[in-house]
Formats: sequence, C-alpha cells, structure tokens
Amino acid sequence: MDHRTLTKSTILPISFLRGCGLPDQFITETLTGHIATLEYWSCFISYSSHDSKFVEQLHTDLQVRGVRCWFAPKDMRIGARIRDAIDEAIREAERVVLVLSLHTMSSTWVEKEFETTFEEERLRDSLVLVPIRIDDSPLLSKKAWIADIKRSRNIGDFSAWQKDSQYKLALTRLLKDLRKTLGSDA
Repeated sequence: MDHRTLTKSTILPISFLRGCGLPDQFITETLTGHIATLEYWSCFISYSSHDSKFVEQLHTDLQVRGVRCWFAPKDMRIGARIRDAIDEAIREAERVVLVLSLHTMSSTWVEKEFETTFEEERLRDSLVLVPIRIDDSPLLSKKAWIADIKRSRNIGDFSAWQKDSQYKLALTRLLKDLRKTLGSDA
C-alpha cells in the first residue's frame, strides 16, 4: 500500500491509518476527506505498573474507539531515556489520563508525571489532566499532590472496573469527556 492507495480509497477508519503507523498530523493534513474526523483528544496514560491489568484493558478499549494513546512501555523507543521520553509524550498529548489507585499514591514516577502535566496546564492555559480512580484509596489520601487533584478536579470513577457493566458505563463517560467539541481546547 502506498499514498496512491490512500488517495483512491473512500473513507478509512482512523484506527486503520494509525495502525499503519501514520502520524495524526499527516492524517489530518494529507488525507482530509478520506477519513472520519479525529474526534477525540490524544492521550498519555499515567499509571503505576501495579495497575497494568486495568490500564492494558483501558488502553485497548480507547484505541479501538479511535482515541490515540501513548502508553509506556509499548510506545517508548528502545534505548530512550525514560524520563525524557515520558516528559516529551506528556507535552505532545492533548490530555493526560491519570489512573489513581493505592499503588499510584506511592509511585514517585506517577507523582513526577502529575507535576509535568500540571506544568503543561499552566503553560497552555487549558485543561490537560483527566483523573480517574480504580479504587477508593485516593479519596482517603492525605498526600499533597493527591489532595490538589481532589480539591480541583472531578475524578472519574472506575472503582468497579472488574464488573463488565460498570466498566462499560465508566468507559462511556470517559469517552464522552475525551471527545473534542467544535472550537474547544479546554
């Protein structure tokens, strides 16, 4: 397949084009009219490795529905400096989905990712952080950075994620909140 195939094709799913490795900028600038619109904000998923089972499911479900997600370690180049790669991915993402849990609260990596995200919000003067929780422990936390989130943000509830119907409800809500609206950037 080459560029001629793409230009002769009718509407192609974004997930297919992304699966071919095409960057979003190329998709939007070059293939306008040949694709469905990019309707969701691109995301970086911040999480503790102890929550990998949930995050892998969330990542798959978001990708299938057309949400572009940067997901470590899968999207990190081999040999990349971890902190630099993560900071760059956060700066490039339109939203950061922060998965809060008992494990997150003790992760210095996640705390640093939160700080980078918060700085991005200040620089952009727009919303970047999208916090969700998979258990109730963040609601009880007294850690300063978690308290900042609790005071300033509505936290999405995925605490019943192991129940399929509850997970689907929470995912639907998250997708609604990650959907771009005309003229929105916050």
